[in-house]
Amino acid sequence: MKIIIHKGSQEIGGNCISLTEADTTIWLDFGLPLSKGSECKKVSEMKPHPNAVFLSHAHLDHYGRIKELNELDSSIPVYMSKLTHDLINALCDFNSKQARLKNPVEYFKAFANPVRLGPFEITAWPVDHSAPDAYAFEICAGGKTVFYSGDLRAHGRMHNAFRNLIQRPPRNVDLMFLEGTMFGRPEEKVKSEFELELEMAEVFKRQTNISFVVTSGQNIDRIVTTVKAANRAKKTTVVGIYNAWIMEQFYKDNPDTGLPCLRKFEDMEVFFEEGQSKILEAKKEYFGDFYDLIHKRHAFKKRSFKDYVMITAPNKFYSEVIKRFASHSKVNVIFSMWKD
Repeated sequence: MKIIIHKGSQEIGGNCISLTEADTTIWLDFGLPLSKGSECKKVSEMKPHPNAVFLSHAHLDHYGRIKELNELDSSIPVYMSKLTHDLINALCDFNSKQARLKNPVEYFKAFANPVRLGPFEITAWPVDHSAPDAYAFEICAGGKTVFYSGDLRAHGRMHNAFRNLIQRPPRNVDLMFLEGTMFGRPEEKVKSEFELELEMAEVFKRQTNISFVVTSGQNIDRIVTTVKAANRAKKTTVVGIYNAWIMEQFYKDNPDTGLPCLRKFEDMEVFFEEGQSKILEAKKEYFGDFYDLIHKRHAFKKRSFKDYVMITAPNKFYSEVIKRFASHSKVNVIFSMWKD
């Protein structure tokens, strides 16, 4: 088996690993780098070209370049979970810079029959990560086994997936690609999502004005933690239209899930940011009854802002929103973002 690390070995993000056996090549992820100034090869220069691409989860540093596949060959299939596909499309709905994938998409499931592609057998292993439905891959070909971790951790809401991986790991692995985000930070204590939930709830209980949680719309675990903490503190959670739409994807794929969404959480309201509101109006028929649902849940119907916790994106618009609220009285701001 011939292996090429196209990107991701010297930085966080931009993951793309090529595996070739005989005349078949697969790529594991095809992401954008997170570091500013990091250069990427043109997809046409990344040889051998793939017969298929496997995506581990719906974070841009693992799938952000996938639309370039269409420039190379529109027939190359992309394998991912259904929820990953839905989350990628949800970002495209609200971000004009993100184009929908035109290549054919195939869905895999955890521990189902391996995907067979030429000499390759690829098995998906669920892992704990801030993105839901994240996977590692066990790849077998030519009598060798490679294990690719994707992004994984042990302190999130899917921590049992990590425990299962440790207790019942894939056998006879010849080579492992392990994500190393925490390498070089051995003294740093990482709190679990449950610990953060309890701490945030205490902050929300003591607030005298609104609290803000600044986080990525793709950090689903942290959004869930925020909503659960707000519920503990008997506060109403305010989310943007995009975050509400992301939650809607969970509901569509797993209607019995305990994950928060407007359809199951009465104590949740929606903030109508102008840009997202225009997109919603322009695609009214596309969004269907979701359009009607969020218009019934306009934010800030209560008399006191201290009854609210608002989840915001790390951008200039929401910075101004926070400043406006803070100009009247003290607000809490919990900043929860990855830092290079």
